[in-house]
Formats: sequence, C-alpha cells, structure tokens
Amino acid sequence: MPVTTCQLAGPAGKLFSTLYLPGRDDLPARWVVHVPAFCEEMNKSRPMVAAAARGMAAKGWHVLVPDLHGTGDSEGEFSKASWSTWRDEIVYLVNTLRAANAVEVRLWGLRLGCLLALDAAALLGQSVQSLILWQPVTSGAQYLKQFLRLRVAARRMRGLDESVSQLMAKLDAGDSVRVAGYTLPSRMALELAALEMPAMAPGAGQQVHWLSVRNTGGGCTPVEQKVIAAWQAAGVGVEAESLPGESFWATTEISMAPELVQRTAELCPPATAASAGNGPIIPGGVACSDEQGVAFQCDGDTLLGVIHRPPRGIERGVLIVVGGPQYRVGAHRQFVNLARHLAAAGIPAMRFDYRGMGDSEGNFRGFQHVSRDIGAAMDEFFARLPQMKSVVLWGLCDGATAAACYAVDDRRVSGLALANPWVHSEQGQARAFIRHYYTARLFNRGFWRRLLRGEVGVVQSLKSLLANFLRSRRPGGAQRQTQAPETSPRGQALESAGISDDLVGAMEDALVRFPGKLLLLLSGRDLTAAEFADALGRSRRLRKVMASDRARRCDFAEADHTFAASASENSANEATANWVRAL
Repeated sequence: MPVTTCQLAGPAGKLFSTLYLPGRDDLPARWVVHVPAFCEEMNKSRPMVAAAARGMAAKGWHVLVPDLHGTGDSEGEFSKASWSTWRDEIVYLVNTLRAANAVEVRLWGLRLGCLLALDAAALLGQSVQSLILWQPVTSGAQYLKQFLRLRVAARRMRGLDESVSQLMAKLDAGDSVRVAGYTLPSRMALELAALEMPAMAPGAGQQVHWLSVRNTGGGCTPVEQKVIAAWQAAGVGVEAESLPGESFWATTEISMAPELVQRTAELCPPATAASAGNGPIIPGGVACSDEQGVAFQCDGDTLLGVIHRPPRGIERGVLIVVGGPQYRVGAHRQFVNLARHLAAAGIPAMRFDYRGMGDSEGNFRGFQHVSRDIGAAMDEFFARLPQMKSVVLWGLCDGATAAACYAVDDRRVSGLALANPWVHSEQGQARAFIRHYYTARLFNRGFWRRLLRGEVGVVQSLKSLLANFLRSRRPGGAQRQTQAPETSPRGQALESAGISDDLVGAMEDALVRFPGKLLLLLSGRDLTAAEFADALGRSRRLRKVMASDRARRCDFAEADHTFAASASENSANEATANWVRAL
C-alpha cells in the first residue's frame, strides 16, 4: 500500500504524520487515526503499528499515524508536552479530516494511547464512530508508578536509593523527573495520575473494539473485565477479544502479534467505490524545508527516512545508522536530537528505518545484512542533497558495527563515528562483566548497605560470578553469539555477503581497511562499551588503528548505552558535531 509522510500544522506545532493509503482515488474517505503508546512502548510498537496500518489500508481505509508534540519526529520537546496538548492534537486531527470530506473516523489507541483516545472521543462526540483499543491501560495512576519504577531500578543499579513516593513528591511539588532519558514534566504526570478508565466510558453511539494479547492464552484480566462490564451496564457497545501474541510493546527484542494485525484489519469492512465527488481529500502538510520525510526503494521495499537540512550546510553530511530494536527516532529521541543538533551546526543529517523496522516495508534480516539498506539510504541522501561531497556514518551498538563494515566498500564515506560498537561474544561479555560490573559493586556504598540489610542474594550473586568467570576462561575463536541487547533475533543463517560472526575480527578488518577518519564514542556505564574496550586492549590491530592520527576516542564516564542523561547526550552530540566540522 502507498505510504507517505507529511507535517500538519497542529495547535502546538508541526505534527509529523505517516499516511497509509489504499492506492485508489475512488474510495470513500474513511479514516483511522492512531493514538500512540507512551515513550519506549511507542518505539517498540512501531513495526506492529505499521503492519496493522498496511492491513487496514489494504481494506480500503486511510490510516493516519501521528507523532504527538515532543514525540517521534514531531516538533517540540517532551519536557514541555502535556496530556491536554496531546488530547487537543487528536481532536484537531479528527476535525481536520472531517473538514476534508471524511465520512467516517475511527480512533485506534495503543496502551496509554487508549486513555488518550477516550479522552479525545469525549470531546469529539459523534465525530468519532468507533474506537479500537489495543491492550488498554486502565489506570493512569498505576501506569505512572510503573514508569517511575524504571528510574528507581536504574539508580539502584548504581547504588542510589530512591522510591516512587519520593519521585511523586517531586512531581507534586512542580518539579520534573528524568526517567529512562525522558524528562517527565510535573503537569503531564499530574494529568496522567487523574485518569481512570472506568470513569471514561465512551458516549452513546461510539462502538468499542477491545483487543488484548496474551502469550499464555486466556481471556481478559479481571481488571479489564470489570471495566468492560461497567461500560456495558452503562449502555456502551463493547466487543472484547483476547488473542494469542507476545507483549510487543514491552519485549526486549522486537516482536510481532500477527493475529492482532489480522483481527484489526477484519474490523474494517472493505470499502467500495465512492459516488462522484465523495472521494477522499488527503490533508495537505505545511511546508517544512528543514526536516523532510522521504520514501525510497530497497530491493522492491519502501523505506522511510527523514532528512535534516541546515540553512547553509557544509559539503559533508551524516547518515545515522540505528542500532538494536530502535527505529529512526531512537530511544528517548536520541537520533532525532542528534540530527537536529548536527543541522543546527550546519551539518546535513539523515535518519532512516531498515527494511522490517519502524515504518519501512520488508523483513528485518539482522544487522549483519543491512548493507543494501544503508546503500539505498546513501543514494537517497545524495540525490536529495546533490551539493554533498561525502558522508560520515554514525552508528550505535550493532548499527556501529554494520556501519563500519559497510564503509569499506563505499568511497562516498569519509568518516565513521562509532558509539559503543557491538562485538559481543560469550567470553567477551563475561570478561567485561567481571572487570566492570563486579568491580564497580565492590566500591559501591549502596551495594554494601543493601548487603547489610539482607537485600542482596549472596548465594545467587556468587553463582553468577563463578559462571561468568568460567565463561571468561573459555578458549577464544569464532564469536558465535551475535544477538545484541534489545534487538530482533539474529538466529538466521549468515548470507555470504553478511558480516562475519567473528565480530571482533570483522571490526578489525573493517577499521584497518577503511581509509577515512574515525571517532570512537564509549560510555562509562555500559557493558557493550566495556566489552569493546576490552577487545581493543587485546587486539594489536585495533590498537594500531586507534593510535593513528586518523582516529580519535571520546569517553563519557557517566553515560549509559544510549546516553540517556541529558548532559551525556549533549556532550556526545557536541563531540560529534565538532569532529565532523573539523574533518
């Protein structure tokens, strides 16, 4: 199905939106508006959302997937967003479609987006005929506590004690709280805490399709059944189904729930040709010269990306190669922020989705087999900015490894910026764990406090230490295990053109052969970076590359894998921009 992007002039700024269209102009203007999940749940769900949107478009429906203010590719900062702003944006989108000849509009919520869809539907009334709710969150207050626990757990790993109640007190006092790379504003948190689904029953005439997934089978949970029963007692038409599938919004690796995609498409009756003059009017986007959504081909599949154009750019651009399960936005908008930082410094930048990731079509083949995807993005980047003379590839984790191995065969690449490259092996991981994790715990006062309070499983910890020690002493050789953290499964057989499964050897060969400049960015609180640093210390070839005048290394002692702290992210972005400008 045709897919395109546009930027709509929303009430709080430009809204980057992806449109999935039926491919026919004679179908009635029936629309589905997606209401996204929250933070990383939105990122992890993106392939599922894209698959379902294509399924509905194949039935003749038009699907609009917006990024709300301060999220995804849209304008603004998450720290300045609010629930009411997001609700007003959904209302604006529906009213825009209604004014553009839509004969029917449905809202399709995912997780926390279900509460937002219900909140908007209450204001829209009969402008929304029905709602599709995917795995709904039923309590905003409970969801907020679960979100705050991410910070509590992360800080506990560093020996810092903090509780959810302490964080709630900060939010109640008007302070923002940084969680997993997102700065949660007080207003957003307080609005979220006030939302409870039992009190948000849809209005008369609004049909609800409640779809849950369970990897263990079974029906709706008791909490869900209670909400559904209350709504039905109030006269709301609710059809609830539970389908088999993984928790795709929360799994470490990207996962899909095909039955959910199929059932969602079945809920959209096939469209028939419209009478004359009743065809769809596609909402027009606002002109946006600085950030442009692009669609391009890779072996017959359509890939999506975003190009950032500075007013007066230099002749060298940066192509960002994503890592792990992330799509072009990145964890906590890491890649968006990097690209915008580069563009503000006069450096063109491009972000894109591999095949099978984010909004792009096709099947994901693993990071060892994305060279054709990178090549297609390179071609599109140069075609859109013909004044460019060369490109730097910037990659994170397995994206850094893929970028390094690709660069050897493309003379248009003049530099590599590699952040926490992925060179995983069982032996290397165990060695890094012993040297960096266990050593850090010995000098961590918080660890000793928890040990004295009986909060540390001593026997289990000793077993873990012994297991890692034994793994670290195993003979080297081919590094067979190549599954990165937070990535899709890497179990498929390597193609002849793919990256070798000896990742240290592959990086050695690539960096020795690559003639351009090299920037190495390593985080101090990341085992992936620690494993690469250990490999660097053991490899004469890598040490020789890094000792040359074409290589530079930047260490960020307090940074985690994705530079989630704002200071770490800003430092890494500035280091990248300064290095590119100096090439």
